[in-house]
Amino acid sequence: MASSRLTIPSNWSTSGRISAVGDTAVRIVNTSDDVALYVAKMDDDTLPPFSVDLGDKIQPAWSDDNTYDITLKDGERLFLATAGDPSDVTVMTGAA
Repeated sequence: MASSRLTIPSNWSTSGRISAVGDTAVRIVNTSDDVALYVAKMDDDTLPPFSVDLGDKIQPAWSDDNTYDITLKDGERLFLATAGDPSDVTVMTGAA
């Protein structure tokens, strides 16, 4: 899997998005000590139609729940956001 660092915005945005090209395995590790992350899977570039805090939650680094794994199908998008200040995270992607 390829690894990269992303700065996650404080609201749903196309800058906080992973787009699947082919079936794609995604692992997100929240390395922030105090900011939870939220994710939402969508079929296209349409921003999630609900507030950030209703997405799936990834706990801060101190928690055992700070990692999120998902397999996206070709064309699906995974939007990432925080409910507070922007945060840096490690994202790994690769063929599913």
